[in-house]
Amino acid sequence: MRSRRCLDARRDPLAPEGEILIKLMIPGFGPLEIRRVVTDYTGTHSFKGVVRRTVRTRLARLARLVEVHVLTVDTFGTARRELARLPVELHFLNDDDRRNDKEKQRFVLKYEPKHVAAFGNGNYRSAAAENCARRGRSRSGCRQRRGLRA
Repeated sequence: MRSRRCLDARRDPLAPEGEILIKLMIPGFGPLEIRRVVTDYTGTHSFKGVVRRTVRTRLARLARLVEVHVLTVDTFGTARRELARLPVELHFLNDDDRRNDKEKQRFVLKYEPKHVAAFGNGNYRSAAAENCARRGRSRSGCRQRRGLRA
């Protein structure tokens, strides 16, 4: 169970009206403010193209806290239908593994990567590393930990 000190999902008083975020305090690591979540669809939220009810519920709850962007090649052609009633933004990628990893990286870099959490089957880590280089910081100086991407 998470304590309230570690996870605080609320409106940021300095953020534009209506913007919501997740604030995390990680001992020995420091604070994180997550405004967007970027994730894959196939194999992350769906199995054989179908999203289970429990996953739908969790995605809807997450979307009340942050923007949720789902990136997909849509292997089974079901993403639009399965996510239709959920408050998530769906983005379609090219059907080329090498190119869609680059597309995912570019997508994360469009936003403030330090406020983006990414998870799934895709290659988002390189985007965070590129962002570190642009800011003149070493990889170890960036907020990258297993399961968290800055």
